[in-house]
Amino acid sequence: LVAVVLEANASVGDNWLIWAVADRSVLQVVGEAYSVRDPDLIGGGGTLLTLFRAGGPGRTELTFHNCFRCDALGETPPEDQEYAVDLTFAVEVG
Repeated sequence: LVAVVLEANASVGDNWLIWAVADRSVLQVVGEAYSVRDPDLIGGGGTLLTLFRAGGPGRTELTFHNCFRCDALGETPPEDQEYAVDLTFAVEVG
């Protein structure tokens, strides 16, 4: 399994989306879970854990999009664009 852990704060609309897996024959999404850092702290944020399973040998890239205050289509409003960043990870399965 491959695990990606990203800081997030769903309470303010700071969510990560799996934007792309370049080669799904190499990695498949297994699932994801959001964990609140401190359940007693309202709006305190937490982490998003995403798990992938190796499907076969090869190289691929995973791209996550920080969908800051997105609408239903995954579009960030213009006033929040500076917070909407992408992270890409190169993964090699042997």
